[in-house]
Amino acid sequence: MNKLNFICFSINNWEKRKARKQQFMAHLSERNDVANVLYVEPPMNVWRLFFYLKAELSDQDNRHRWKRALTADFTPITSKLKLYTPLFFIPFSSRLQLLHNVNLRISTFILKARLSGWDFRSAVIWIYHPFDYLLLKLFPERAHAVFDWAEEWSLYFIEFSGARREQIRLLENKIIKAVDTVFVCSERMNMMAKPLNPRCYHIFDGTIYEQFQIKPESLPPDIRDIARPTAGYLGTISRRMDLDLISRLAETYPEVSFVFIGNVHREYLDITRLKAFSNIHFLNGKDYSELGGYASCIDIWLLPYNPDMVSQSPTKIFDYLATGKPIVSTNLTEVRCFKEYMYIADDSESFISLTETALKESLEDLREKRRQFACENSWTHRAAEIFEYISNTYNDHRT
Repeated sequence: MNKLNFICFSINNWEKRKARKQQFMAHLSERNDVANVLYVEPPMNVWRLFFYLKAELSDQDNRHRWKRALTADFTPITSKLKLYTPLFFIPFSSRLQLLHNVNLRISTFILKARLSGWDFRSAVIWIYHPFDYLLLKLFPERAHAVFDWAEEWSLYFIEFSGARREQIRLLENKIIKAVDTVFVCSERMNMMAKPLNPRCYHIFDGTIYEQFQIKPESLPPDIRDIARPTAGYLGTISRRMDLDLISRLAETYPEVSFVFIGNVHREYLDITRLKAFSNIHFLNGKDYSELGGYASCIDIWLLPYNPDMVSQSPTKIFDYLATGKPIVSTNLTEVRCFKEYMYIADDSESFISLTETALKESLEDLREKRRQFACENSWTHRAAEIFEYISNTYNDHRT
């Protein structure tokens, strides 16, 4: 098989928080059997410059995205990994699939012109969003198509009408049937996708193990003065969080500092009552390269999710395990397979009790066991899994 080129149409900006989408592409680009990787950010709509100019240009990262979009420029991340931001010209495409498709045709025409030197017969088209189903038709000469089903989108868009969400569900099914390979992030999604496409595989997230072994010379200034012991959370603070549980933890353990490192989805979540606690600290999102320094200041980790609102494996699970430190989680279906490495609570009372157990844990063998397990589940290992699945399917199609 010739070296493959990956074109990933992502739903996330290339931002501080390097999650599944960014890590997959970054580590695939490091492989010798991959020629190039293009990470395509979500599009910028030119109409926002007319109506929200000040807001759009107030953020430095956003200004860089606008520069890329307006110049159709590629930004090299490494010699084999490049970043691209497409431009949409017609407004309201998030509301109407027809408008989205028109925008997608125009932006893809521009992108393919910029990639005129690429042989699309060796290209892997990698998509995330069900709205992007049309891309499968716009790249008919591709070598392979992948749908990384990282979210049940028909459940995610709670602001959409029931009819719109049903349309999204149908699009998800169409993509699953049409692509060569489907990757999912939960067993529930695996069971839903497998009848539609037998080439469906459950791929966990990973970690950069070495990142969490860092012993910084100086601690980050916004955490160095927070009193120990600390119970930490890494990642987006979203509507999946059990705010009642977090409040009870803060009340029960006033001597413990609860530290949340990540951006808050304020449009969906009101954390006002949590800010009233002097032992709860919100430190905003950090660059992935900084997380080792913050992790060194955390004594135990928390996954205080509402189980009814989580169907995927938590994205930070292997980052937590890489530190070796105790983890306390609510009883999520997707964490039960990690029960020998963490404390899983059946209800709020047991979560509160297990938090104390975790704070008192002194089993170095267990901590080393967690670190070793994390080391075996690096993003590099994930890239190898992905490439093997794609190669097998690609070779099957050619025989």
